[in-house]
Amino acid sequence: MNTESPLLTARRLLTGVVGSRAYGLDHPESDVDLIRVAILPSSRFLGLNPPTGSALTFHGKTSIGDITVHEVGKFLGLCLSGNPTVIETLNLDAYTDETDETYRIRDLRGAVLSAPAIKTSFYGYANAQIQKAMASENPARREKTARHAYRLAHQGARLWRTGQVVVRADRDGCFAFGEAVAAGDHQRARKLVDWLGDEFHKPTILPDTPDRAAVESYLLDVRRRLG
Repeated sequence: MNTESPLLTARRLLTGVVGSRAYGLDHPESDVDLIRVAILPSSRFLGLNPPTGSALTFHGKTSIGDITVHEVGKFLGLCLSGNPTVIETLNLDAYTDETDETYRIRDLRGAVLSAPAIKTSFYGYANAQIQKAMASENPARREKTARHAYRLAHQGARLWRTGQVVVRADRDGCFAFGEAVAAGDHQRARKLVDWLGDEFHKPTILPDTPDRAAVESYLLDVRRRLG
């Protein structure tokens, strides 16, 4: 963990609670997982060694819980790639650290979406979680991983059908599926992946390409105003 990351002191644009507490899958001892979007000074991108890759994301802890901070350009790039967690961040009902920019960024929640990215990302994440669950020798870990695979699959299928990201999960369905996979029902696990693949072959309301012009316009504007 880089405790000297400039992202820790960078100007905050948005902070929200994600993870099990956002999904409605938490219990009293569940961790609090936060995602923050911050903006680094534009001057940092103008020299010979601008920050790239991992330098644009910070993972650490606060007094509240675990936190991931993405620089705004990195965050929007992840959204365009269909990353489920960052897309969820744009669709939360409320934010723990609201700024004037919070809802300007949130207004991009439709612009960042595209059918190819959502299909690849959500199917890939759900399938990876199922494979991880079936390979785990720890029943508790197997159950939790399968639970989130179920959540991802159904969230992705609904997004494909409706164009809407619903963060709150079907708690009963998630726990029932997790318990079944933890008990060794690998057939049910594989059926979930097959079902999601079939869903992604149906017609979708999502566009073929995201509105990159709108996303870039916002990014350039926020860097001019705040960077």
